[in-house]
Amino acid sequence: MKKIFDNITMIMYLIVSITLIIFSIIIIVYSIYDLFNNLFFNNSNLRTEENIILLVLQASWAIIISAAIVDVSKYMFEEEVLEYKKEIKRAKEARETLTKIIVIISIAVAIEWLIYIFKAWVEDIRLLVYPSILIISSTSMVVWLWIYHKLTIEPNRFNNQKK
Repeated sequence: MKKIFDNITMIMYLIVSITLIIFSIIIIVYSIYDLFNNLFFNNSNLRTEENIILLVLQASWAIIISAAIVDVSKYMFEEEVLEYKKEIKRAKEARETLTKIIVIISIAVAIEWLIYIFKAWVEDIRLLVYPSILIISSTSMVVWLWIYHKLTIEPNRFNNQKK
């Protein structure tokens, strides 16, 4: 019974991994399509410097989010479908994957901050509240990641020196 359940969950993780990759590709293709469509084929009155910068930032944001989705999918596939990692490497690789995903998300939040800063600059300075929350969030993510590394790496160094 356990073997059947393990096979079913492995198939589900495989389906989810493939679906995430497909979604990521769709996001990338659509963001590039939207960027080029708005830059070259839409009304030329909309091609102001502010709109071009916003379009490029939004496309960059979407591509960075897609990269994070691919990393999550890759990790899920390797850990749950292939299950080839050794137990000793798991903590280190999990930490590296978590770091990569948090950094990518933090960069995406910072780009979102840039988009809203730019919108506030163009439209209304009172819109700066949301970008302020975003930059605080992005910064706190990096700080908490640093704390996580300090708490997880330092004990491992101490344990290795003790032996």
